[in-house]
Amino acid sequence: SMQFGFAMLEVGSCRSAHRRTVLVKNVLDSAVSAVGFWAVCRAFRLSLVYNENGEAQHHLMMLYWAFCATSVTICSGAMSERAHMLSYLFYAATASSLLFPLFAEGAWGRGGSILSAQFQDSFDGHSYHDFAGSGVVHLTGGTSAFIGTCFLGRRIMRTDEDEAES
Repeated sequence: SMQFGFAMLEVGSCRSAHRRTVLVKNVLDSAVSAVGFWAVCRAFRLSLVYNENGEAQHHLMMLYWAFCATSVTICSGAMSERAHMLSYLFYAATASSLLFPLFAEGAWGRGGSILSAQFQDSFDGHSYHDFAGSGVVHLTGGTSAFIGTCFLGRRIMRTDEDEAES
């Protein structure tokens, strides 16, 4: 349901000529992030979704995938109307299979990740605490959106007349 809300927000802020593309991109965004996140969790047996006995906890897989999809969608809204579909889907696959799992495992995993020491041990004995995923989700999504927007630049050909028509 969050993805639907993000799609409606993004459609409302773009020109009418791009609305169908934005909606398709949001559906594909969810599909690509689900496959990418699932594949990485399965291949590397992340402690986010596997318990100590090596059994997958599917409810945690869905929870962290929802966080992952939200993180990827943040960048979608920031780069709407400017990124080509294939290049955006490449970003979505990269973010959902490399960036988000790395940061999520470091923040919420049971250790053993590259970033575990950075998140869990570097605060004078205090571990990192994230409320409902907001830190990791917005760190990965917001940073990716900022970098993507720096590369793409501002929206061109958007004038007050375009806003009055839509």
